[in-house]
Amino acid sequence: MFALKSDGVAVCLQDYRDIKAGAQVPKINELWGQVEEWLDNNGGEWADMPGRTSDDVKQLKTKAKTAIDVAAGEARASFVSAGQLVEEEYRLAHRAAAAWIEAGRNSSSVPKEIQDWADASGMTASEAADDIIETASGWDMVLRSIRGIRLAGKAAINSMPDDADFDTEAEIYIQQIKAV
Repeated sequence: MFALKSDGVAVCLQDYRDIKAGAQVPKINELWGQVEEWLDNNGGEWADMPGRTSDDVKQLKTKAKTAIDVAAGEARASFVSAGQLVEEEYRLAHRAAAAWIEAGRNSSSVPKEIQDWADASGMTASEAADDIIETASGWDMVLRSIRGIRLAGKAAINSMPDDADFDTEAEIYIQQIKAV
C-alpha cells in the first residue's frame, strides 16, 4: 500500500515486494516501478496518507530544528580551544588588541592579554595584537556563516508542509554547517 506525499514521493504503508513499510520512494528510484505496479493493481488510487496531528508536526519540526542548532553549536565549538568561557577570553583579547592598536601601539603599555600571547607564541606585542585581530576576524566570519545557515535551515523547516520529511531537510543544513 502506498500514499503520495505533496512532493511526489511515494510512502510505503505496508511491505510490498522489495519495499518495506515506511520507505519513501521518489520517482527516480529504481523501485518506482514496483510502486506503479501496486498502483495499477489497485485501480490507480493512492492510499490516504496517515495523518499527523498538529502536535506530531510541532514535535517533528522541533526535533529537526534542534538538530540544526546542535550542529551549529558543535561547529562553533570546533573553532575554539576546549574549556569553559574560552570564547570570553578571545573577546577580552580582541577588545584589548583593538584598543591598543587604536591608541598607537605604545610599547610601554602593552595590555596583559596581548603580552601573554606574545610571550606564549614568541611574537612581538605588535605581532601578537595583529594575530589576535586576525583570529577574531576569522571567528566572526565563521559565526556569521554558521548563523546564516542555521537560521535558513530553521526557516525552511517552519515553511514545510505537514507531511514533509523534516529530518531529511534538516540534514541538508547540518551538512552545510559541517562544511564551514
